Amino acid sequence: MKNVLIVFYSLLLCAVWTTVAGALEIRSLSPSAGEPGARVAITGGPFPTDVEILFGSEILLPDQHENNRLVFTAPALPEGDYLVLARSAADTSPAGFTFRMVEPAPWIQGLSPTRMDECTHEDERQVVISGRYFQPGAQVLVNEAAVPVESVGAEEISFLLPPLPGGMHRVQVVSPSGKASLAHSLQVSNIPEIQSVTIGDDQVNYYEVIISGKNFQFNSRLLVNGEVIRGVSAMRPSTEFVQVIDCRTLHYTRYPVSREPRQVALQIVNPGGEQSAVFTATIP
Repeated sequence: MKNVLIVFYSLLLCAVWTTVAGALEIRSLSPSAGEPGARVAITGGPFPTDVEILFGSEILLPDQHENNRLVFTAPALPEGDYLVLARSAADTSPAGFTFRMVEPAPWIQGLSPTRMDECTHEDERQVVISGRYFQPGAQVLVNEAAVPVESVGAEEISFLLPPLPGGMHRVQVVSPSGKASLAHSLQVSNIPEIQSVTIGDDQVNYYEVIISGKNFQFNSRLLVNGEVIRGVSAMRPSTEFVQVIDCRTLHYTRYPVSREPRQVALQIVNPGGEQSAVFTATIP
């Protein structure tokens, strides 16, 4: 009888040992905090081939599977604490670890366009930001000042760029929680450009030259064959002068010596020294 009891207890201990040894034990979780998309490793096991990972209420399959190690990708879930367990058809880990999901900061991949002229109409100043982790209610900052946002998607934001002087400007996205993206640069060009020259009002001893282009400024200078033409405020009777109509148009009043057409070199110089290319026109 004694021998029978010894055999019975031996078999019982073997069964208990086998059960404990085969349990889906999790010994570590690394890292224990991160953003959606983070790579997370579980050690423990042994992990059978049908093992799956319980991440809160989500069921995940491991990206990498080894007998004593699993690697998975943190899912896109709101910020908070999530219990992580391992589960197979036959067993579930008796205890797990907590993973702290951290809200990612907005990430800007690019801007479109990355360059804009200083002289633009409102409907030409739309900028689209592409990236990730854009939250509803996100703000766009240009040079650290908030600007009106037209639309916000998870991977795209559109906004209207306010009138800005020429130069490089910083664009950022800020989530409602206050997390900010790294700044991206947007260039505003104030380099003048002459695109066309036409004849306007024609009088007996003078006529008007209409110069069309972009990035003209209120006190831009017009050079004709290298000579500066006076502005309308400094004009004298029967002398040539130039009037800035808007950032796209100049009116140049010209008193020709003769009405014979000839080539004339025109150039615009802005107050900051920015110069247009020389435009050659054939006019009287």
